[in-house]
Amino acid sequence: RFYKHTISQSQQTMSVLEQIKANSISELNLSQDADEITEKTSEIVDALRSNTSIVSVRFEGDFLGTMRNDARLEVVEAIGMIPTLQRVYIADTLLVVSGIAKMLCKATGLRELSINNMLLQGIELEFSFFEATLASHYSLKVFNMDKCRPAVKDISLDGLLTSSTTGLLTSISEAVPNQRIAQSA
Repeated sequence: RFYKHTISQSQQTMSVLEQIKANSISELNLSQDADEITEKTSEIVDALRSNTSIVSVRFEGDFLGTMRNDARLEVVEAIGMIPTLQRVYIADTLLVVSGIAKMLCKATGLRELSINNMLLQGIELEFSFFEATLASHYSLKVFNMDKCRPAVKDISLDGLLTSSTTGLLTSISEAVPNQRIAQSA
């Protein structure tokens, strides 16, 4: 369900939420639905905002996908408040792109951001906000985007290619094209 950099005897008996509150983990990796977190969104958001030990966050698989859209946004934005945060990897979910941008604005020490296999929601203005945030983020050194696509067909991710600042290593694989969903009568 989750993995930590080092696991002490006391950490083995603590829940993920308790470990976040206790500042006892440096890596938060969640890939499955964790009822203790998804059912207590306000508690996890408060714990993340107060945390001072997490350096790396990795959300993938079903973890974010099982949350309501507003809860997903709150959690992603809250990780930006962690002062020690250096790496973020988010994958396998639908997310409003402005939530990623807001997280970036708050995560002043973030060095690496990776997004993978995501359906990015938002209007063109929100995508422009994300691009501008990437371009102006002074500590971000690496931005990776793979297998992501906008939810709205007319929105392009091309602007993300040109938003990188000098010295930012950007790896963007070809975006997955929007596909029309066949509907049967």
